[in-house]
This record gives sequence, structure tokens and C-alpha cells, in this order.
Amino acid sequence: MIDLSPRAWRWLLAVVMFTGLAFALRPLDDMAPENWFPQSDKVFHLLFFGLLWWMGTRARLGSSIWLAVGLMAFAVGIEVAQALFTASRSASAADVLADGVGVLLGAWATPRLDAIASRRQPQKHGR
Repeated sequence: MIDLSPRAWRWLLAVVMFTGLAFALRPLDDMAPENWFPQSDKVFHLLFFGLLWWMGTRARLGSSIWLAVGLMAFAVGIEVAQALFTASRSASAADVLADGVGVLLGAWATPRLDAIASRRQPQKHGR
């Protein structure tokens, strides 16, 4: 597992969130990843918000409830920004739903991934 301080995780999370926002606000064209197959944008939303959850737990931002609330506020903020600041995109409740499913997936997967990672790390002996 990547061994960073919570502060470093916070910075990394901020960079990833900013990058995701920039990606969401760029002009949309027919060759964009969102158009690779039907509903591919929902897959990206789900995976991105699952990643944000995982990173948020590493950043130790507070309780799980507040992390979920913050991520969902970010999801809604992205959709509002798309509606207000882009000509080729619009707000989508389905995208927010996919983001929410991504948060739930992240909450489900994170402890399982942590358990796998802890089993793979060599045991430290007090020698």
C-alpha cells in the first residue's frame, strides 16, 4: 500500500478532485471517453467517486458520514458547474446517482482492500 501521511493524502486528494472537475468541464466531443460505449460516463463516475472515497479515508478527513456528505456535495457541484459554465454539457441526476453508487462502492471496497493489503505486507518482528 502507498505509505503517505494524511496531510500528503489531503493534497493528493485535492489534486485529483481538481483534475476531475477540469475533466468534467472540458468541451465534450464524440471521441471523448464518455462516449466510448453507452453509459460509459456512468462507469467513470462510479470509479472516480470510489477512488475519491478510498483517498478520503487515507486523508483522514473525519467520519465516514462527513466524507460521504462532502463527496456528494462535490458531485452536485460538478453537475451545477456543468450546467452553468459549459455549452456542451448539462446537469444530470443520473450522474449524481452514479457518483453516490461510487461512494457506496468505495465504502464497501476500502476495508476489503485494506485487509488484502495488510495480509500481503511482511510481518515485522521485534528483533
